Amino acid sequence: MEIGLYIVDMDYSYKKLKELNSEFGDAFYIFDNHIVESTIKSFYDSFSSSKNDLIIAYPFKTCFLFPLIRTAENNGCYAEVASDYEYALANHAGFKNNRIVFNGPYKDFDLVIKILKAGGYVNLDSCYEVEQLIHLMKSSNINVGLRCNFDVDERVSRFGIDCKSNMIFDVAKKLTENSIGINGLHCHIKCRDLESWRIKTRKLVSIYNSLIGRGYGDKIEYLDLGGGFHYGKAKEYASVIIDELQGIPSNIRIILEPGAGISEGCLDFCSRIVNENVVDNTKYVTMAGCVADVSAIRKYPPSDVLSFKQNETDSQMEVKICGFTCMEDDIIVHSHQEYLSVDDFVVFKGVGAYSSALRSNFIRGYAPVISYNSNQFTLCRSNASFDYYIMSSGQ
Repeated sequence: MEIGLYIVDMDYSYKKLKELNSEFGDAFYIFDNHIVESTIKSFYDSFSSSKNDLIIAYPFKTCFLFPLIRTAENNGCYAEVASDYEYALANHAGFKNNRIVFNGPYKDFDLVIKILKAGGYVNLDSCYEVEQLIHLMKSSNINVGLRCNFDVDERVSRFGIDCKSNMIFDVAKKLTENSIGINGLHCHIKCRDLESWRIKTRKLVSIYNSLIGRGYGDKIEYLDLGGGFHYGKAKEYASVIIDELQGIPSNIRIILEPGAGISEGCLDFCSRIVNENVVDNTKYVTMAGCVADVSAIRKYPPSDVLSFKQNETDSQMEVKICGFTCMEDDIIVHSHQEYLSVDDFVVFKGVGAYSSALRSNFIRGYAPVISYNSNQFTLCRSNASFDYYIMSSGQ
């Protein structure tokens, strides 16, 4: 798979950015919905040789732009949500309750019960949540999933039922005694390399086999391997995962939660340079965005950075691209290769994962999102304006 097939396909120029600047302001995202369709298809195609059916559950936390999540729904995805707020977004976008995967450590149990009764998937995150469900749904013959906690490397996760001891079997026994079945196993380990994916798939399959062996796994219908995918690498992950699933029955569904794996390439961030300063023979240029706009999880370098200049210069002075905030560490690019000045533009490619979702209204409201389609531009999310804040505050 060539990553170039899965990034915003727009022919940027100084003239075009100046026009968009005049219409939408000094900073804005460019969103390409076709990228979302392409990346979803790449996962389905990559897993087509598996004997197990694939469910793609798109994680709303990664990027919840409405055109994106509606495209996910239209292309057969489930919604992976971690709160009642995200569930409301999913419901509004058209996801039915039986196409919801509810994860996370903070669950509204009225919503848990609603989703379970509708045939959706809920993965309990702790022994406390297990006790809560037993208290509310004892003898209901309902089925629920369990998030599993196990080590892949030295890092210890705070989430899930401990599978390094007998706790997972104690939980399974308690649920069974109260007429609640286990219909799925879930894991989500913060790792993206292929060998870690091989290990975590193998371990989840091992836990499944152990529960079967102890008489607690006869209702299991899915294994949810979570997320953690490098963008544009679906085929490579599929090869590893399918290989490790050879020993499980063909009726077990496989759930994947590729957040960054779907959304990373669908957004570019564009900004005008709005200020400049020279200190100790270093030029600091300020853009109308900040580090959170392009790398909310502080990945450096945040992405490919393109420059579009009003005037050419042969200056060799070091340039640092900085954010508009008053924070000394709001430096996005520490050594940019091209000289920049006020009214030039920078474009950060492939910033769709977490940036627009985690961005707050700190100092300057978040930037608008512009949908791009065949050289046509339409506003799909407005900026966080003063008027919107006053209205939402009831003032």
